Amino acid sequence: MRAFVHAWSNKFDDSKYPHHFYTESLKSIETANNIDELAESIIGMLHWKDGKVVKDPAGDYNLKGVSYRLKTPKPNTYHEDKHKPIFYSRKFYELAATIRDEKSFDSAAVDKLTGSELPLWASGSVVIPTFVLHILSPGIYPLYDQHVERAKRALLAEELNQKGTTLKLRDYLSYREFFEEFLVSHYGKSEKYSLNEVKEIDRALWSFGKSLKAKIAFKKRPAEVKTKRTPRKEFKKRVIELIKEGHPHKLAFELAGQEFDIPLSRSQKLYPGSVIYQWRKQGYDV
Repeated sequence: MRAFVHAWSNKFDDSKYPHHFYTESLKSIETANNIDELAESIIGMLHWKDGKVVKDPAGDYNLKGVSYRLKTPKPNTYHEDKHKPIFYSRKFYELAATIRDEKSFDSAAVDKLTGSELPLWASGSVVIPTFVLHILSPGIYPLYDQHVERAKRALLAEELNQKGTTLKLRDYLSYREFFEEFLVSHYGKSEKYSLNEVKEIDRALWSFGKSLKAKIAFKKRPAEVKTKRTPRKEFKKRVIELIKEGHPHKLAFELAGQEFDIPLSRSQKLYPGSVIYQWRKQGYDV
């Protein structure tokens, strides 16, 4: 796993997504104590999200001694007429302050950026709203887009997604659990991971997922060659029983595997929580 993270994080496109701009902007967002400072930094990061930040000595956007030029992002990401008045509003500033102070994940936060009170993006949107949540609270809300989702699905032997427009909140919730387990498997358990640790995992998954898009034809496999592994019902039932008895997810899989003499899949070994999440979506009472 360490070799995977090291190799793929080094393939991240820093020329299109400058790391200096990212880290310094997040520091500015964390310490912003007025509406203008916060809004300017968030708008700058939305340009970064679209790869529209260019290091340029003649640029008019200065960040900690480095000048950048901001090119026009996609209108759904940031449209000045629609988004700027909201970012410079007292209502958004107060919501942002609440999110920055959060100590735990809140799935309802996405709706707060797509609802009637702060209609920044359309209802059901996930990628850009979760990006804003990330830059406000990077330790709680991981970055999310089609590439990291594709990486997750590849590592869990799931059917790959083609683009980001089909992603839903449930996909983000599943990815967040996967991402946290990935952090633990790579760095060990911690109460709080550093921004560099969080971003290193993101860089690796993003680069890996992006590479898959260019190599894979997105066609459904015929039913007769479908290879997705489905654990037997008795095995699932036993895992669920062990969890309800108070066993951690990982140990429950190990014990059930021993009882039924079933070799665990890679995802069951490394990301048991994500597997349980998928079982819940299938209707299992876990």
